[in-house]
Amino acid sequence: MKPKESISRFRQTLAEQGEGLCRFLFLLLDDPLDAEDLFQTIARGWARDRRARSLPFAPFAKAYGTAREMKRRGKKAAYRPVDLPGNEGGWSGRLAPLRRAWGPVPIEKRAAILLLVGERFEADRAAAILGSTPERIFRDAERGLLLFERGWLGESRIPPARGIRPGEILRRRWTRRGESSLSEGREAAPGARYDAHLSSAIVRFQKLHKGILPATAWKRVLRRVQRELPESEYVLLTHMVETPFGAFHLGMLGGVVVCARFGVREGEDWVPGAVAAVAPEWRPDAKSLRPAGRELEEYFAGRRRRFTFSHRLVGTSSFQTSVLDACARVPFGSLGSYKQIALQVGRPKAMRAVGGALGRNPLPVVIPCHRIISHTGAIGGYSAGLSIKERLLALEGIGGLFTPPAAGAASEVEST
Repeated sequence: MKPKESISRFRQTLAEQGEGLCRFLFLLLDDPLDAEDLFQTIARGWARDRRARSLPFAPFAKAYGTAREMKRRGKKAAYRPVDLPGNEGGWSGRLAPLRRAWGPVPIEKRAAILLLVGERFEADRAAAILGSTPERIFRDAERGLLLFERGWLGESRIPPARGIRPGEILRRRWTRRGESSLSEGREAAPGARYDAHLSSAIVRFQKLHKGILPATAWKRVLRRVQRELPESEYVLLTHMVETPFGAFHLGMLGGVVVCARFGVREGEDWVPGAVAAVAPEWRPDAKSLRPAGRELEEYFAGRRRRFTFSHRLVGTSSFQTSVLDACARVPFGSLGSYKQIALQVGRPKAMRAVGGALGRNPLPVVIPCHRIISHTGAIGGYSAGLSIKERLLALEGIGGLFTPPAAGAASEVEST
């Protein structure tokens, strides 16, 4: 399939299913920045995967698996989630109580609720997405909805339905969804009170589901994924520049440098995942990258202070982009700190998050994250190693100014 034809089909599929997938992620993950990042990653893979376009549930299955892994690893994250302004997770005030009640619902039950009550998937398709069975899907969704209602009411527990199997009331309600809304009707059964709680939970979930992704948020996410997807270029052009600090690799898409890396070993996969998802094919091309290579050689020789070749960020989150933009404004021969960057991007308590964003800088040297150190005077970290960071700063005339971290002292960052 030709690239332009593939992109055209992708845009059509994105228009048909993209908002549902985005809403799925925004309700599956607690941090909207995480949700947006994961949507971008999946969308780029979606653009290249014919199977994903032919099976409407494939991106949802990928989203669920990745989101579950992110939640599992979240307790061991190198930095805490960014504190967004406003109410929980930056959502609007009217949704804040619903978000609080939604928070304790486990991710497996969230996904079952989203697929059955939100996206209205058939039970067997929902089960395929979650790697489960239709019976378990109904049970998980029903229990999750009741947990959601319990959180809203502030109650310790909701009485179980006597003589009714878990999931059965939701199944009955769901199977007659063509006749009336899922939120309508009551079962004249021993579980009537249980059913009343379930009805109320469904109504609250529908309000949350409808309000969680405003039109403005979806338009922003859509603009970002379409802006970062090249129209017709799927081959990543690469070139290696010899520097006093070792090999420095560059990657280009559509005439724009999108990634760089120090010290790549033979056969090592050095291209960021977001770029690789768009351009799985690589080709050496010294001619196309010669202007960028020449400017870098001049920089490493001490004859250049700023770069003029075209470059851009691909696949970075809104937060990481703002951090890297602030970093790019630190001039040659000057220093900034993680604390200063956190203040500049409006997240004064997110120094670790700033360090994590800089540590994933896809364009080191070009975007000078080596100029950012700890506010205590410690040099901090660097993805290519502290020795290269020290030598880059010495090249700019600001080497030897740093204090080593105290033994056992907590660092602001893991690796920048």
